[in-house]
Amino acid sequence: MAKKIKISNEEIIEFEEKENNNVKNKKTYLTISIVFNVIFICLIIIGYFYFNNNLEELENENSKLTNENSKLVYDSVSSELKASQLDELLGDKSYYYIKNKLDDFDKDIIFKIKGKGNYYYSYDCMMKFASEKTITFWAYNKEQAKDLGLKKGSC
Repeated sequence: MAKKIKISNEEIIEFEEKENNNVKNKKTYLTISIVFNVIFICLIIIGYFYFNNNLEELENENSKLTNENSKLVYDSVSSELKASQLDELLGDKSYYYIKNKLDDFDKDIIFKIKGKGNYYYSYDCMMKFASEKTITFWAYNKEQAKDLGLKKGSC
């Protein structure tokens, strides 16, 4: 509301214009304030959903890494146990002793492969066939294979 002071016509007009400018300034300030508050509230809401979503992703990643870590720890402990159990079983026996035993095993054990006729094969030869596809086989010692009438097959 404008106050009327009659000093002269020009001064009254100036006074009313100043008061109108003050009202316009207050309305402009109020509008700007409301706009900034709405933008601020929108940013808070967007930030909440963004960080909440990231929190869920981080929790899932943490769970996945925890599972992988526990599996690795289990595998590591399991390997250590197997190595210590192997040491107990072997005792003083050396690498060469074990290698010789495995070589003897390879010499004495043969494999009959399903679908390859009445032939037997060494372990290495059988593995060549197995690399091509899944195979079915039977393991025999050489004497037993000869008793069954199997002949040595070639790779």
